[in-house]
Amino acid sequence: MPQEVYEKVAWVSSQICKLELNIGSIDHAIVHIRHVLNCGHEAAVTDGMWAASNLLNKDKDGVIGNKMLTAEPSILQIAVNEMNGKTKKRCEYALTMMANFFRIEDGNVCEKAIAYGYFNKVEAVLYKASVYSTELIKQCLWGLSNMVAETPQMAMKFFDEKMLVKRVCFLGSSDQFVIRGETNWVLSNAITMIAREGSGSFDNLKKVWDIYHEFLVENLNKNLEDFLERGN
Repeated sequence: MPQEVYEKVAWVSSQICKLELNIGSIDHAIVHIRHVLNCGHEAAVTDGMWAASNLLNKDKDGVIGNKMLTAEPSILQIAVNEMNGKTKKRCEYALTMMANFFRIEDGNVCEKAIAYGYFNKVEAVLYKASVYSTELIKQCLWGLSNMVAETPQMAMKFFDEKMLVKRVCFLGSSDQFVIRGETNWVLSNAITMIAREGSGSFDNLKKVWDIYHEFLVENLNKNLEDFLERGN
């Protein structure tokens, strides 16, 4: 198929996926998206990711994400690879896709994402926070908070990534309130999962609580500073 055709299909799909679609239309959109994302044409792939992120943003329970990955499993790896990709747009679309894929109640999605280098990609984005917009950092942390809330095992895998955890805690004292809020969701979701139903050992719980306690102290101090500044 000529490149121009792929580009037109991708752009039209991106617009259609903004609409409220029925199940049949969603299935058709996924067919177009899977072809576009594997076509190899840069502009078409970018708009294909736009279409996918628009469609997945309507996904409240993981059904659409599950349909998409069932139709084309390679889309997960494409999204991970593009998390700190060639353009900020592709990064934004990829982060949105990943956050929604983690709504699927299937631990295998998280395991595959980690195998594709998800943690390394997240770390790379968060350590370049000054380069990316607040919205991109928020999207990145949102996806991470969804992932750690999947299973206690996923939460522990997060805490085993020491440099990543250190960066998340550091962002807990960000000047941006929304970023501090998202970091709190990441850490609170993770520690909740580990503590759930006695799934965490005492040593694991103590380790994550020490991290969370340090984060809370820093975050509360920052919130107090904000309050005092506004008061003055």
